[in-house]
Amino acid sequence: MWRLPLLVLLALLSESGVAFRTPRTLRTLSRNVVVMSAERQKTSRKERRQIQFESMYAPAEKLEPPGPAEDHPAIDMVYDIVRAVDARKATNPVVYHVEGVTPSNSFMIVCCGNSRPQNQAIATNVCDEVEELHDRIPESKQGTAESGWILLDYGDVIVHVMTPKSRAFYDLEGFWKNGKRIDIEHLLLPNGDGQGQESTPSGSADGGVDFQQMGEDDPFWS
Repeated sequence: MWRLPLLVLLALLSESGVAFRTPRTLRTLSRNVVVMSAERQKTSRKERRQIQFESMYAPAEKLEPPGPAEDHPAIDMVYDIVRAVDARKATNPVVYHVEGVTPSNSFMIVCCGNSRPQNQAIATNVCDEVEELHDRIPESKQGTAESGWILLDYGDVIVHVMTPKSRAFYDLEGFWKNGKRIDIEHLLLPNGDGQGQESTPSGSADGGVDFQQMGEDDPFWS
């Protein structure tokens, strides 16, 4: 006698969209989770991160920007950002006009710092200068000085503050090479580190940045 009410209840719940998990279904789901976990373990964290990164970037072909970069409404802010990173001695800043390559933003700025405090100072100075001169704050901020990569998203302008080796690893300039590189030499201080050259502390074994001398244990600081 109890089976009929139970069947009616099951029918009513089924019509209401309630999903049922029988023991067999639960065992199947469990096996699927194990298989997915095994497949995930076959790919290293570094490989998964690279795949995810490539899915976000890598423009396919070169497209001409809709107009000269000098005529873009955000170009003055771009120049002020370059001055802001140079004021905190960022190394090798570059600017790409990528408006004809991606619909998501118009300019990409990449620069390097050689320590956590310096990278934080660069990012902070950019935020302060842009807010003071252009009354704008980042739409989003990603990463920290601890991670070795700080991203400031102003919508039409993206700023990347990186370590030298994280910059080399992710190769943003390579991903955006179809954009147009903007000449910024006239914006840089005469004796600053930003004159298109990477600073090279003494004692570096490979001719690059000596992270041990700076007290940084890991090139990515994470």
